[in-house]
Amino acid sequence: QLAPLLHDGRCLAACPAGTFAHGDECHACSSDCLECLSEDFCTSCPVHIPHLLRGKCSCKQGYNGTGNSCTEINECLVGTHNCETDEYCINTPGSFYCK
Repeated sequence: QLAPLLHDGRCLAACPAGTFAHGDECHACSSDCLECLSEDFCTSCPVHIPHLLRGKCSCKQGYNGTGNSCTEINECLVGTHNCETDEYCINTPGSFYCK
């Protein structure tokens, strides 16, 4: 039998989404998580930071987090590509290639 959990002054059988059980109370997940196992271990991420890796929500490789969203990095424009001088850099979502 599950012990009741306290959330907003009510007894519940399980904590609602966006919260986690700690002792006999429900506590809010980090603002970076939709759902979590503890305050800072996410099990589900919001759309604006959709990549879940080892319990953290972040932007995928090739993207920068800008607070409320992930912005694609244009490696060709910022010069972080490794194309040879006689090659042309072509940006792709989250990456690039040389031609």
